[in-house]
Amino acid sequence: MSIGGRHFEDNEALPHVAPADGVAAHALDPAIATRPWEVSLDLLLS
Repeated sequence: MSIGGRHFEDNEALPHVAPADGVAAHALDPAIATRPWEVSLDLLLS
């Protein structure tokens, strides 16, 4: 059973909307989500 990519709060799955209770707006920003990958690639390639 796979439940990846969902946010749970008080054992209930929350809809994927921004901002939701308990979810900061930046946590759902796709541009911010790609930043760690970019940094990792830069470190590997340098």
